[in-house]
Amino acid sequence: MAKKINFTLYIPEQLNKDINTYCTAKNIDSKNEFIRAAITHYLNKDYEEHSLILSSFERLEKEVSNLKYSNEILFGYIHRMHQNLIAYLPELEGEIADKANISAVNRINYFMKYFSENIKKDPSMFQNILHRFVTGEL
Repeated sequence: MAKKINFTLYIPEQLNKDINTYCTAKNIDSKNEFIRAAITHYLNKDYEEHSLILSSFERLEKEVSNLKYSNEILFGYIHRMHQNLIAYLPELEGEIADKANISAVNRINYFMKYFSENIKKDPSMFQNILHRFVTGEL
């Protein structure tokens, strides 16, 4: 329910004439209705423009933040994977190749453990990644 507020508004003569002309042209019954519509328009216009801009910036900030975290994770992963690949670059044959494959599996497991531990060292990043994964935002 609307609350009634009484106040006095001093309007210069020219503005009063302009308001009367506008009210007549737009079939507005009273100056009260005109002022109420003008205030509503002013507030909504300001609110809508700033709200849209603010929400756009918030959305962009969130997307940039997601990209930042994703890039950090991918860079760390690629860096360690590159180190592992370089370590096993030469071709091996026979029994040595079988042992190298077993060693490679162990190294991959070590790599994933190392990678996970590094993520855990930065709790905020880990929590954000986990939250994004669970909510489907990642």
